[in-house]
Amino acid sequence: MTVVRLLIALGFPVILGLALMRRLHADRLLSTGARIPCAFALGMGMVSHWMLLMTIAGVGYSMVSLHVPLAVIAAALWLTAGGNHADTPSPPHDTPAGGWRTAALVLICAFIIYMTVFIGVRALMVPIMEWDAISWIALKAKILFYENGAIPIAKLPNSAYPLQVPLSLAWIAFHLGEWSETLIKVLFPVYYLLFALFLYSTARLYVDRLWAAVCTALFLSVLFAPYHATIAYRDTVMMNYFCGGMLVLVHWLKNTRSPLLWIAAILLGLGSFVKLEGALYMGLGLMILAAAVLLYGPRERFAKIRVTGISGAISAGIFAIYFIYKNLIGATHATQDTAVHSAGGIGSRLWEVLTAVCRELFLSGNWHILWALFALSIWLPADRSRQAARLVTAVTVIAFITVYIGLGTLTGIYKSILGLGSSGVLPRIFIHVYPLAVLSICLAAAERPDCVGAGHPQQEGNVDER
Repeated sequence: MTVVRLLIALGFPVILGLALMRRLHADRLLSTGARIPCAFALGMGMVSHWMLLMTIAGVGYSMVSLHVPLAVIAAALWLTAGGNHADTPSPPHDTPAGGWRTAALVLICAFIIYMTVFIGVRALMVPIMEWDAISWIALKAKILFYENGAIPIAKLPNSAYPLQVPLSLAWIAFHLGEWSETLIKVLFPVYYLLFALFLYSTARLYVDRLWAAVCTALFLSVLFAPYHATIAYRDTVMMNYFCGGMLVLVHWLKNTRSPLLWIAAILLGLGSFVKLEGALYMGLGLMILAAAVLLYGPRERFAKIRVTGISGAISAGIFAIYFIYKNLIGATHATQDTAVHSAGGIGSRLWEVLTAVCRELFLSGNWHILWALFALSIWLPADRSRQAARLVTAVTVIAFITVYIGLGTLTGIYKSILGLGSSGVLPRIFIHVYPLAVLSICLAAAERPDCVGAGHPQQEGNVDER
């Protein structure tokens, strides 16, 4: 019975997400393996925002109040979607199989299966632990669950911080019918492992099956990140929304159909409800999206402005929901020091931040040789069929790191990056972006596939105007 309850808790958001994707005519524009991961992220975002609205309105959680309105929305989205005759993007043909390629693929798949089992088993064996997971996430989720959602948000501990993860944990607990310190953590390995499928499916659009498997194995091999997929920290979820939005943008490069931009914008906006820095990532992602539209979108200037403006409005609208509400109730006591410091000592701070970042990326042991491979991959010649995808992923990673170096140099985030007075957050920050580095490495290193289905992004103004 517990398994059935968990399947309902995890499957209902997938149905919601698929309905939204179908209504936007984006479902068939994604590769087959990317649809479920994307739908789950979208659906959990819809669920958490619905629970937020219920909590604001003082409506208690029940099977009826939680499910019936969302089911009606899903049905309405599905029934009004109409036909979608877009072609699903096709991957390039596999390089002819040989003895060593087959053996390599089998070994890599065995490793992927091992890591999948390890992550799932460990997540469900270890209870919630670590200070942030207990005090900032699980405590709020537990209060929401036991109070049945009927509690003023201003009375929640650390209520200035986004509530997507606590609300999602309360959703899982509600379906279980109890608060289980282990079972509610199923959310995190599901997010992480579905993202691994998302990454594989995206890589498969540009490289053959072996290299897509290499990409997935490299993603899973960075043990610091899978560890976080087994504890109740928000970093895995944050990674899913930010990098998920960018992976949808990489899908868009294959056909430049505007519904994919809407999906990317929704994911980036939902990321702002996961962590405070999600708003920063949303802005960064939208800038990359705008640049991609400028380079690879329609030829007409108005069409470029239109699709970029709509994408920005979608993300900003999602971000505004909780941002405006928490300011109205005075829940603005976040502890991050983002005030700009005086110019004095800026050179020494920059050097300290650069040193800390380089030490973390190349010498900490958290990432094995991932970042060294990424640094080398930047200098590899670009295959034309993958040039745009490489540019988007590499520029996003470099811009992400540059933004944190700048913030660490100019603001009080300097203390967090250097771990002064508290545990350092730098390793967890890079969880939010490392999948894009993995994809960039594989796009750079993979052998050139047959060009069937791996063409350059079209630039003939073919953005879908629906």
